[in-house]
Amino acid sequence: MVTATLIVIISLFLIMFSVFYSTIIGFSFSNIDLISSLIILHHTFGAITILMAIIAIATLRPCGSKIGNERFGGVRRYMISLIIIWSITYFLGLVIHFLLYY
Repeated sequence: MVTATLIVIISLFLIMFSVFYSTIIGFSFSNIDLISSLIILHHTFGAITILMAIIAIATLRPCGSKIGNERFGGVRRYMISLIIIWSITYFLGLVIHFLLYY
């Protein structure tokens, strides 16, 4: 997970910031279309995903540990929510790609 998060953070600085900047340059709420709203939604879910991954790396214990009576110390629920949000981000990226390039 650390390696995957580092790759995402590197690509965030190399690729994603420039795409985000070019998206918000012409953005206005009075002239919003489907693609722009999907891109903003994708960026929002992506930022939440990256933040949750960094929090997971920094605070969660390995899956074999126990905190109190809770199995896996709540890691399982956190990781399920993380994979759901990541899946939404990934799906939105695919939709945007197909709408723009096909």
